[in-house]
Amino acid sequence: MTTMESLIGLVNRIQRACTVLGDYGGGDNSFSSLWEALPSVAVVGGQSSGKSSVLESIVGRDFLPRGSGIVTRRPLVLQLHKTDEGSQEYAEFLHLPKRRFTDFGAVRNEIQEETDRITGKTKQISPVPIHLSIYSPNVVNLTLIDLPGLTKVAIEGQPETIVDDIETMVRSYVEKPNCIILAISPANQDIATSDAMKLAREVDPSGDRTFGVLTKLDLMDKGTNALDVLEGRSYRLQQPWVGIVNPPEQGYRRLIEGALNYFRGPAEASVDAVHFVLKELVRKSIGETQELKRFPTLQADIAAAANEALERFRDESKKTVVRLVDMESSYLTVDFFRKLPQEVENKGGNPQAPVTDRYGEGHFRRIGSNVSSYVGMVSDTLKNTIPKAVVFCQVKEAKQSLLTRFYTQLGKKEGKQLLQLLDEDPALMERRQQCAKRLELYKAARDEIDSVSWTR
Repeated sequence: MTTMESLIGLVNRIQRACTVLGDYGGGDNSFSSLWEALPSVAVVGGQSSGKSSVLESIVGRDFLPRGSGIVTRRPLVLQLHKTDEGSQEYAEFLHLPKRRFTDFGAVRNEIQEETDRITGKTKQISPVPIHLSIYSPNVVNLTLIDLPGLTKVAIEGQPETIVDDIETMVRSYVEKPNCIILAISPANQDIATSDAMKLAREVDPSGDRTFGVLTKLDLMDKGTNALDVLEGRSYRLQQPWVGIVNPPEQGYRRLIEGALNYFRGPAEASVDAVHFVLKELVRKSIGETQELKRFPTLQADIAAAANEALERFRDESKKTVVRLVDMESSYLTVDFFRKLPQEVENKGGNPQAPVTDRYGEGHFRRIGSNVSSYVGMVSDTLKNTIPKAVVFCQVKEAKQSLLTRFYTQLGKKEGKQLLQLLDEDPALMERRQQCAKRLELYKAARDEIDSVSWTR
């Protein structure tokens, strides 16, 4: 075992030296490549096949960039170094030799930034590897090479040759007879369409150096199972298949996010309820204002402008309350769950307890308790923040700027258009004219009476 550990350490040092000297394999070099002569373990799979989850499960840390499309755009040479129990975990990059990373969120950011440094903020790929070393008591001495995910079509911003470019890069690693292939295939897709198994079969027809890894077993359709694959009946390899489910914390994250999504409905319903009240108040105030009854065209235009403003306030309010609900799930990182055993240990638990015990039933009961407490805390928070958001976005805005846009548009109208707004109701106009004539008659009659009185 000591000899094997020394050999792995020697291979790691040679790989690092090769990268510094510009020898990282996969090129059309006229000279022989020392890198390609070294043994390696290459992680191969299609996009979104679960490669990141597998690597993070091996390391026990959430440190890889996530997203849609091509996330891994440069090979990542991941060297794991086992350290003494109780020692602090940290990471180092070959391009930053004097800096230690203890925050694995910063490791993720540095991988992204170093990728962009070579490829730019595009969807291009590069064969120049990133070297990352992780020192931890929870890993074994091992070197893995995470390769860009195989794809079938080029997306916007990528050259048409991207599909062939990625396959050529991956082949340059896995074609070597001393390369062990870790072929990642998602269980919720047909194994016959697996990009990783297709490529592995071409470069390793006998399957001697291919290890099949079946991910996302917990996401399979209801009524299906993966036994035929895992037992080698669907696709036989010389090595046994390995099944991987999402880490428990990911399942709990989905559970919490599902619970938090429940709050969206009541939040949006509160917005609609306030909108209905405001709309009724506006309708009644406009309908019962006597001065406006004389001018139905103006009354209708004011009502339409007010309703349009209320709709706009409602849409903005809904966006705000939904954003508040979504914001509450931003705290739910993988570290949120992985800190649970540490918190228990700090409260008097046994720090020397085996990992299997620390992640047993008691551990998940504590997670369940924390999940319940967190959802309850979110509920109390939203009970206070959502009404404030609704009042600010709808009630206050209606008070301050209900007819602001109407006044602006009114100022742009010409004289003839303004006269049209002041057109009275015909029946009301006729009644007003009759009243005016009757008033004239009353005045004439009064004058006649007054003249008769003076004559006497």
